[in-house]
Amino acid sequence: PAAAPAPAAAPAAPVADSVQDIHVPDIGSAGKAKIIEVLVKAGDTVVADQSLITLESDKASMEIPSPAAGVVESISIKLDDEVGTGDLILKLKVKGAAPAAPVAATAPTAAAPSAPAPAAPAAAAPAATPAAAPAKPGAKVHAGPAVRQLAREFGVELSAVGASGPHGRILKEDVQVYVKAMMQKAKEAPAAAGATGGAGIPP
Repeated sequence: PAAAPAPAAAPAAPVADSVQDIHVPDIGSAGKAKIIEVLVKAGDTVVADQSLITLESDKASMEIPSPAAGVVESISIKLDDEVGTGDLILKLKVKGAAPAAPVAATAPTAAAPSAPAPAAPAAAAPAATPAAAPAKPGAKVHAGPAVRQLAREFGVELSAVGASGPHGRILKEDVQVYVKAMMQKAKEAPAAAGATGGAGIPP
């Protein structure tokens, strides 16, 4: 036998306005907090998430938002009050919610075939950088205080020293290598001058 048709749903009765008690939410380990701002008054219309009061504890200040839209019936707190979790802030008259309209079923639309994503170009291999590249003139030099002190002792300009540390950072070893290279050049220069100094002198 054919199944009996389901009875039609009874029309929803209109929901009357209700008054909600708005309490201080969990304010964590702060325990008590001082009210430093009261942002609404009796008779004000508020929307959901609108700030009602501002609390200040030892750790931070926080705004307490309204959980719903409505009209402020009465306020139970005042400025400079000390409040804690669960304390009554105000009474909010909330309008009765209208029954939700049935959502019309929509025919599923065929999703357009998505174009294949272009293959990501292979990342170019980073060019090998020299182990110790000298900083450009005028560029910011990255070096620690100990390295700067060492450079001052040797009278070395850090911008001329090659950096072998991570992210272009100059290490103590870089300063020492630079100083050794300069000393080697200083030794070679007089020797080269001596080798050519006597040439071309008439007897």
